[in-house]
Amino acid sequence: MKKSFWGLVFLLLFVFNSAGCGSISNSNPISTNSPTAISIHAEITLVGNSGFLITVGDNKVLIDALYEAFEHGYQIPPTVMESLMNATPPFDNVDLILATHKHADHFSVKTVRRYLEKYPEVKFASTAQITSMLTEFGDRIITLDAKVGEPVEVNIDGIEVEAIYLSHGVPLNGASETINNAYVAKIAGVTIFQTGDVDPSLFTMDKMQGYHLADKNIDVALIQHYLLSDSAYSNVVNDLINSSYLIPIHYEYNNGIVDWAKIKEYYPDAVYFAKEKQTWKMP
Repeated sequence: MKKSFWGLVFLLLFVFNSAGCGSISNSNPISTNSPTAISIHAEITLVGNSGFLITVGDNKVLIDALYEAFEHGYQIPPTVMESLMNATPPFDNVDLILATHKHADHFSVKTVRRYLEKYPEVKFASTAQITSMLTEFGDRIITLDAKVGEPVEVNIDGIEVEAIYLSHGVPLNGASETINNAYVAKIAGVTIFQTGDVDPSLFTMDKMQGYHLADKNIDVALIQHYLLSDSAYSNVVNDLINSSYLIPIHYEYNNGIVDWAKIKEYYPDAVYFAKEKQTWKMP
């Protein structure tokens, strides 16, 4: 599918602006109530789809980054997967892996198992649906079994993680629900929020306000692109999450489904990536 004209224009602008520096720069936060400036080095590297490497100082967290994808899309480029599995920079010295849910564009038990076998110092945390497949790794596996209105908080070697149940959508005909955790991770003073795949019909003021996300002083929020391109969700994004920076997630560059023009209209300072393995350094 071809990209829209505006999508192509904005993509070219972002590539041009980042040329020669290897990262995308964004110095103007979307929130007027920004957290205190962070002096520690922090950066975010796109792996693919909703998968990212979060680096804060000496701490590194992978989220939704070890997957094999669906046959029809959301593939991780082979060179990026090779870097991940060989722990070549920036993917060296990872401390923790988080997975939001078990769908193939976010998690692969085969890939995670291979990674954990290769790097025995790394820990992994996710829903019970996922951790039940990795019991051979003992206490390196942490189950975060959040429920509606009942987040789960845990400190994993100094990284504070809060799992929040944000439903992927309850299937019809009695099929089993795929449990989706959103995460708030505080890493060396920098707070990251990632939605996973929340059902848009549940991304509403009444459903979200009980989690008090705005009180957590979120530095960077990673949210599905289709929620950011629809003004119906702007109150949740601006008032209930109120992060300093926004990153649209859950897309490929060659499928043309992202309405970059609308995202730019609603969130002029949102951070965009032009390709996998690109790094954005938080100002």
